[in-house]
Amino acid sequence: MFSVSEQGYLSLNEAAIEYGKQLPGTISKQAIDQRFNSCASDFLRLLVEQALACQISKLMSDDFLRSFPSLRIKDGTRFDLPSQLRDRFKGFGGSCTSEAGLCIQYEFDLKTLKFTEFKLTSANVPDGAESSLAQEGIGENELLVKDLGYFNMQYFNKIGKAGAYYVSRLSPSVLVYENGEELCLKELYRQMVRSCTLLVEKEVVLGKKKELKTRLVIELVSEECYKKRIASLEKEAKRKGNGVSDKSRFRARFSLIITNIPADKMPASKLYRLYRLRWQVELMFKHWKSKLGIDQVHKMKYERLLCLLYGKLLYFMLAMEAVSIARHEQYLRCSKILSIGKCLKTIFRDKLPLLSVRLSGTAKLNEKMKGMLEVLSTKHWQEKRKNRENFEDIFDLFLCISDI
Repeated sequence: MFSVSEQGYLSLNEAAIEYGKQLPGTISKQAIDQRFNSCASDFLRLLVEQALACQISKLMSDDFLRSFPSLRIKDGTRFDLPSQLRDRFKGFGGSCTSEAGLCIQYEFDLKTLKFTEFKLTSANVPDGAESSLAQEGIGENELLVKDLGYFNMQYFNKIGKAGAYYVSRLSPSVLVYENGEELCLKELYRQMVRSCTLLVEKEVVLGKKKELKTRLVIELVSEECYKKRIASLEKEAKRKGNGVSDKSRFRARFSLIITNIPADKMPASKLYRLYRLRWQVELMFKHWKSKLGIDQVHKMKYERLLCLLYGKLLYFMLAMEAVSIARHEQYLRCSKILSIGKCLKTIFRDKLPLLSVRLSGTAKLNEKMKGMLEVLSTKHWQEKRKNRENFEDIFDLFLCISDI
């Protein structure tokens, strides 16, 4: 259940062989299959919930975005399942038809590397549906960075009423009003070009029914980026038998971010750098798929799939806690940042022997974890890339601004 494999999940026969290596005695594959039942999946789900509530993680630095107690980032990843699971998890539908598919909705706090939410849904459930449901548990001054798929004005209002903050891209379908008039992006583009201005911000109201008052930060994109966007719009329009409107072409000239963080607390010039931290959750999904093979699901029954998914999540949470502790200690020691990807790669390659550690008791566990932290403390640093801003650059930026 805690197996680590880029190819996905062990077969029942492979699991029986692995059991014989780890524990005394033998067990048949049929006996293992019988143990994957609803009681086992419910038990593991409760373990995940308990683990979410009892994570031991550390802030890398108290000075990183000190105005916000947490930085919550949420995203979803989807993948196909064997067709016999279609009654449990419905597939994508549309042009990318699949009979069965799974979506993992996942949120974590970037400041502590703690998981804050983990949910399994059918692949055809849109991310926006999650925003309409996830309106509880928002703490004061928390910062929630949202992808475009979670754009929901009622949810943003809820965040504001809770005394928290949001940062999100602006949905292309939402109308924008300034001083009671619809904002004309065509005229705005001409004004910014004439004045050689790359960045502006405005207080606006969103929605035909004036549903959300917010701060809008507008940045001109490079010509190269604009051409890529137009090519993508034209390709999608051709697929649907339509053309690209002038309004869409001018909108493609801008990156549009909304937030309720006051300008004196988060300057417009820093907001886009903050939003880029979203890629950290996408890297998590990449590690889940490339190192744990969660998307490589062969034919199996529903209860077994749940047990294996929960088992891999528990393993991943343990690994992330080790990384969180190592990052904290190394930053305090030498002000350098450990790479999450490099650390996870080492942990998964070495395959923490959870079963044998369990049999040996807590002393063996402490010894193993101490050894793992020592390994992670060398040659696992976040590297700077030429002509590319990475997490360390953004971390340093917000670390140096004492009032953010």
